[in-house]
Amino acid sequence: MNISVNPEIVNSIKTGNFLTNYHDVGEGFPVVMVHGSGPGVTAWANWRLVMPELAKDRRVIAPDMLGFGYTERPEGVTYSKEH
Repeated sequence: MNISVNPEIVNSIKTGNFLTNYHDVGEGFPVVMVHGSGPGVTAWANWRLVMPELAKDRRVIAPDMLGFGYTERPEGVTYSKEH
């Protein structure tokens, strides 16, 4: 876990050739929260209010998708569903 003063930057994991920022809270059956797209979107911005409620009885995993928030933006990537 990365201790940061910015609540949007929590955990980092290597996914393919880039680092993905993600939130991982709670215990139990896992729920993956996938944010939408648009200017300034992050997992924290979309899910910060619902994650604590779901985490009461579930494990909540919410990544910043490729090119969004605090996940890396590698050069030469074509942003598509595959990525």
